[in-house]
Amino acid sequence: MSIKGYAPGWQLRCRKCGYTQDAAKAGIIRIRAYGKKLILRRCQQCGQTGFHALELEHDPIDSQFEQKIVKIIIILLLFLALFPPSLFFGIRYGLSKAAVYQQAVERISQNQQVIQGLGHPIECKMWNGSISNGHAEIYFKINGSNTSGIVYITADKDNGEWNYQKLQIVLENDKEISLLGD
Repeated sequence: MSIKGYAPGWQLRCRKCGYTQDAAKAGIIRIRAYGKKLILRRCQQCGQTGFHALELEHDPIDSQFEQKIVKIIIILLLFLALFPPSLFFGIRYGLSKAAVYQQAVERISQNQQVIQGLGHPIECKMWNGSISNGHAEIYFKINGSNTSGIVYITADKDNGEWNYQKLQIVLENDKEISLLGD
């Protein structure tokens, strides 16, 4: 007499040879169950006794988990692809709006000695250095139609105003132009 089983959607898989069979035909009853279970039995294919995996043919829990993992990976990849450039350009934009830099660029672009030395138009590049606690020590490259140079700035903030101790341009021909005393 054979045992009749009831296990819709479940299969029994030999972990040694990979042979699968319908769990109900193997006499297994499985109702409203989930997850995986190991059952000790003899394989009909390879004849060896060992643990067989009782599993859903298509496990909805695994499928949902895999979908979540894929979504997480996609979000992570998008974050890694978009965050560094946005951070770089955001910081760069913020740095170009620093008052000490903008005021220096304005002074430079209005100074006739600088315009004669560099040539017109004047292009100021991104600054390097530090601005913290009301003290700035920065430098940046400056280009004109005739030559280029480097602007060196040292300034302190007092009552909301930047006071420059050093605002100097060193051109490629080693000529120095000080913008203090304007």
